[in-house]
Amino acid sequence: MKTTTAVAALSLLLALGCSRRSAGGPARIPVTVARAEQRAVPYEILATGTVEPRQTVSVQSQVTGVLTQVAFHEGDEVAAGQVLFHIDARPFQAALDQAKAMLARDQAQAQSAVLDAQRYAELVKQDYVTKSDYEAKRAAAEALQAVVRADSAAVVNAALNVDWATIRAPIAGRTGRMLVREGNLVRANANATDPLVVINQIRPILVRFAVPEEHLADIQRYRKNRLPVLDGHGVHRRDAHVRRQHRRHDDRDGAAQGRVPEPGQHPVAGGVPERAAAALRRG
Repeated sequence: MKTTTAVAALSLLLALGCSRRSAGGPARIPVTVARAEQRAVPYEILATGTVEPRQTVSVQSQVTGVLTQVAFHEGDEVAAGQVLFHIDARPFQAALDQAKAMLARDQAQAQSAVLDAQRYAELVKQDYVTKSDYEAKRAAAEALQAVVRADSAAVVNAALNVDWATIRAPIAGRTGRMLVREGNLVRANANATDPLVVINQIRPILVRFAVPEEHLADIQRYRKNRLPVLDGHGVHRRDAHVRRQHRRHDDRDGAAQGRVPEPGQHPVAGGVPERAAAALRRG
C-alpha cells in the first residue's frame, strides 16, 4: 500500500512539473503566407563621399580704406547682395563731389567755347575774321568737349568707389571665419590668400564619391532615371541625385558626383552626409 501511494505521488509531481514548463515556454510566432512575385527592387551601392560646396568666393575689397562695420557674424547664411562690410566712405564721397564740381565747371566752359566757335563760323563767311581764328575757336570748343567727357568718366569712377565702400555678398551661401575686424585698413585687390571672408554655396551642395569600376556601367545605364543619393542615415534628400560620373585611369575605381540641394533639412552627424548610396532600380 505504501509503495502504491509513493508511486502515485511521484507521478503527480512529474505532471505538475511538465505543466509548469509548458506554461512558461516561448510564445507562438505568427506565420503569414505571401504570394511570390517578380518586381523591381532597389540596389544600393555604398561609398564614402566627400562634401564640397557648389561654389566658393573669396570676398575682397575693391577700394582702400578703414573698415568701419561688419554686418554679419561668422557662420551666418547670407543672401546674394546682402551687406557684409562698410568701409569709411567719406574720402570717396569727397572725391565724387570734387569730380562733379569739375564736370560742372568744364561743361560751362565748353558751352561758352561752342558759342564762340558758332559766332566765328558766321564771321569768317563775311571775312570779318580770318579762317585761322575760326579754326582756333573750333579746336578750343572740341577740346573742352573732350574734357567734359573725361570729367563724366571721372564722376562715374568716383561714384563706383563710393558704392564699393559697401561690400556685398556676391553669392548666397554660408560665411566662414572672419579674417578682418573693424578698425583695420583694408587694401584694394589685396593678396588672394588674405580675403575678408570666404562664402561657400551649400544650397545645392556636391558630394563626390568613388565606386568600384564594376558598378560604373550600371550607374551609366540607369543614370537617365535620376539615381537618388542617400545620406549616412538612409535619408533621400529632396532632388538629390547622381549628376555625372567619369572613369579614372590611375586606378580601378570610377568616380561619381552627387548633387544634394538642401543639406539642412535632414540633420546628419557633423551636418554633412557620412556616406552616399546610389540606388539603382533593377527589374
